[in-house]
Amino acid sequence: MFTRSLICQTAAVTRRVCFRRGITSKSTPFELEPKTKGEDPYADVNSFYSDMFTESPRDTSSGTTPSEVDEISELNQEMADFYGVDNLADPIPTSHDALNQDQMPTPQSTVKPDLLATIQANKPAIFLSSFHNPFKNLALEDYIFTHTPVSSTFLAHRLIFYVNSPCVVIGKNQNPWKEANIPLLKSLQIPLLRRRSGGGTVVHDLRNVNYSYITTRPDFNRSFFGKVIVDAINNANLGVELDQNDRGDIITKLERKKVSGSAFKISKGKSYHHGTMLLDSKLDILRSLLNTKDRDQNVEFRCGSVDSVPSPVTNVGLDNESFMEVVADGFFELYGEDVQVVSVEETDLPQQVLDTADELEQWDWRYGNTPKFEMDITHPEFKITLKVEKGLVKSFTVDQHADKFVYLQQVLESGEKVRFIGSDISGYILDETGVNVFLRWFGSAILCNSGT
Repeated sequence: MFTRSLICQTAAVTRRVCFRRGITSKSTPFELEPKTKGEDPYADVNSFYSDMFTESPRDTSSGTTPSEVDEISELNQEMADFYGVDNLADPIPTSHDALNQDQMPTPQSTVKPDLLATIQANKPAIFLSSFHNPFKNLALEDYIFTHTPVSSTFLAHRLIFYVNSPCVVIGKNQNPWKEANIPLLKSLQIPLLRRRSGGGTVVHDLRNVNYSYITTRPDFNRSFFGKVIVDAINNANLGVELDQNDRGDIITKLERKKVSGSAFKISKGKSYHHGTMLLDSKLDILRSLLNTKDRDQNVEFRCGSVDSVPSPVTNVGLDNESFMEVVADGFFELYGEDVQVVSVEETDLPQQVLDTADELEQWDWRYGNTPKFEMDITHPEFKITLKVEKGLVKSFTVDQHADKFVYLQQVLESGEKVRFIGSDISGYILDETGVNVFLRWFGSAILCNSGT
């Protein structure tokens, strides 16, 4: 699909020209499947992931409640200035429909022949997503991994690059109410996604690049491709030096701050290494999206979900294209000059990818797939404990004002579904004074709505 320029004098220049043609103007440990029943030999990798965007551990015991209106207004303006958006009342396009207002793809029942052939071919390839819809990019990544062929003479190594519009991505077994600042996400209209694989919470935006490296299961090594990236960046003399820590994270050599965590998946003869490289991200905004400490002083969770691990982070200081070009050079060095570079347009996406993207967007998947948990909320007048399964309130207890919750109790006993959403819950509270005021605060300050 892509040919090298005849005027290139060296292989390195040739690779750079070819790769640039693939870049358009318009970028866990993942859950592992054991070979046999019983103990998972990759359990340690399965629980290996770091939250890359929180510089200090969350304080769940102290803190003062900030002015939410001031904080959100300030962050709205900061996000608007940073991303060149005129009005954060209509901010960064992030919903499934808004993301496609300008480039709505025509649904297709089959993949374009060139893309299908490249995915299935037993030869190395680099895939560049030309769109920023996070739901579609996660779906495309999964599709390429699923359809990459396995053979006794495996040559189908893959490198995938994509950049997402701002979003928060949690692992399959995480609790979104515990991991993310949902009220702020709601205010900024930034979507929350749940991966189909395990691991911790990360933030994607237009100033960081997501990369995925696919090889065979026997060749799985959680530090291998991280070293490829480190060596490629260091050898390019770009004014930054990187290193790896013993967890496989990519860090700055001097400050030892993380610039990319690592996530993995091993399945059906193939292995998968995924990461998000911080290049020029607005770190204060990223931390705010994951900051729950002001809320946590009034809330306590009891659950079996996987928690993210905070780490000090920083930016590499490169632009997206420079990073992708240098890492692509490293991929060429590994697998030769016949690596195919393919730019994937939204109109190239098969129906299976579109269907997966739609599934990833559903509330029942993003929130309803949360492992069951209990949540205590302390109010000056009472304490309420809610038990939640599959995103639905199953039962509750309250130490005072029980008469105000009679209708909610009757609804739950009748078997009617009540989602763990503020507006849904507060609609069943009878009191029109103090308790309902609290529940309205509870709904707006802690829970999500169906559109977030």
